[in-house]
Amino acid sequence: MLVEETSLRIKPQQKRAVEKVDRILKATALLLERSGVEELNILAIAREADLPPATIYHYFENRTAIFMALAERTMHEVDMAFAAALSAAAGSGDPDWLALLRQLYEAYKAAPGYRHVLPLLRYSAGLREIVSVSNRRSVEFLMAALRHIPVPAARLQRVALMIAEAVQCFLDLALCASDDAEAEAYVSEMQVIVGAIALHYQAMASSLSR
Repeated sequence: MLVEETSLRIKPQQKRAVEKVDRILKATALLLERSGVEELNILAIAREADLPPATIYHYFENRTAIFMALAERTMHEVDMAFAAALSAAAGSGDPDWLALLRQLYEAYKAAPGYRHVLPLLRYSAGLREIVSVSNRRSVEFLMAALRHIPVPAARLQRVALMIAEAVQCFLDLALCASDDAEAEAYVSEMQVIVGAIALHYQAMASSLSR
């Protein structure tokens, strides 16, 4: 279990600095997929990224900080893809929530390195803050998709937050599951529960529009 609470030392501004951080994160993800967490260290990341170890330490205090940055980048990329899919689905009628939730899970499952670092960071304050930011983004996407529901904005925001928090909880359970069967069980329950919530509010909207 990792216990350090760390963050990016220096936020890259110039293009070369951004490219170096990108190489570090890609190298880390590749090594995680190739050999897992146990033998991964700064020297291995530096070799894979073709950068001096000093460059790694210039941006990151330790490997936990790199894992945290990788998790943050993954969440942002998946959030943006989910927002696009949700917007397209909402624009064509009632979203297929079961398909959207499956797509969301598969995106995280396929993200290089994410399933390796999530169990290590899951209960850290740093990851909780990243998850909080991700959930706030999701609330905005969900409110836009659910805007046809005839309830006050404050209530709609609460509903969107509950859905975002519930989905995040189920995703964590599925992605940290010990085997694929257990993971699929959590995904199935997520679809049932979130689907039921969506159906409830869709029925409300339909009854009030008659």
